Amino acid sequence: MWPRLVSAPESKASGKLWNGALDAQHAFGDLDGHRPAHLAVHDTIDDGTAYRAELSGRLDQPVLSDDPILQLPDSWWTCARAAIMADRTTLGPIRGPAARAAGVPPRPSTRLPPPADQ
Repeated sequence: MWPRLVSAPESKASGKLWNGALDAQHAFGDLDGHRPAHLAVHDTIDDGTAYRAELSGRLDQPVLSDDPILQLPDSWWTCARAAIMADRTTLGPIRGPAARAAGVPPRPSTRLPPPADQ
């Protein structure tokens, strides 16, 4: 088991840092054992501070990166690219850095050119 504890002022208890693990569990599940299952979450608020305790399963697979700045091997990107492309209709349009990392070709511009000076 892997515990995660986080606290924030009640007004800041939202967004990716707060909800990311739970949102990922709802969106992706445990990816057939390739992602730790999110097992439980408990929230409480005390004196204006929000607290969250989460419990995730632990994987019996090697760590992808020992560096806090995630360094992923090319094989990881190849698998991620294939998964994104296979499920692209579910995910919707992919844009920006995520699209470039996944190898999605840029979409043609739909903007009209500026009017010519008269």
